[in-house]
Amino acid sequence: MTINLLIMYGGATLASFLMCILGRYISKKWSVRDSLMKPSSCDFCQRRLSFLSYLPLIGWFANLGRTTCCNRKLSRSYPIVEFMTGVLLLCLVLNISLL
Repeated sequence: MTINLLIMYGGATLASFLMCILGRYISKKWSVRDSLMKPSSCDFCQRRLSFLSYLPLIGWFANLGRTTCCNRKLSRSYPIVEFMTGVLLLCLVLNISLL
């Protein structure tokens, strides 16, 4: 059971990272160096994110779907994509058919 949760959380973490990279690419702030070394910042006020905000799923629910720095509402797509990616990775690892 615990290993399943870790696998799911690993999938959520992967989804979070990929959404961050995709967001930077779309907003034309893409560079390999910046995407791997530069800390993430708020989409609205550009302040550096708090530690809790970096945690996939946990950060979104702990902050009630809002940013910690400027209290703006975040998209519901973040926890949905992170959760679904976690479930998908768990199914792939456990070789469970989704159909």
